[in-house]
Amino acid sequence: MLFNSYEFLYIFLPAVFIGFYFLKSRHSSLVLVWLITASLLFYSWWNYKYIVLLLGSIVFNYLLGYSIISIRQNKNKRLLLLCIGIIFNLSLIAY
Repeated sequence: MLFNSYEFLYIFLPAVFIGFYFLKSRHSSLVLVWLITASLLFYSWWNYKYIVLLLGSIVFNYLLGYSIISIRQNKNKRLLLLCIGIIFNLSLIAY
């Protein structure tokens, strides 16, 4: 699904906006779940197999960021982890 396709403009985008405003006024804790689900649906629309790649990237980046935050004293280890994260994400883009 492209941003300028009819599916996106007339079905997906209005559904996400309506769901967002409905949940925002009634269940504010579900708004984040709604937006994450909509994002994953959008990215997996073209090829559902890429959802595993995207979820793996999310988990890896979260754990890497948590590791960088937890290492406070050693700047060299933090820089190494940052470089690993950048290389990993650029590798996914190249894939």
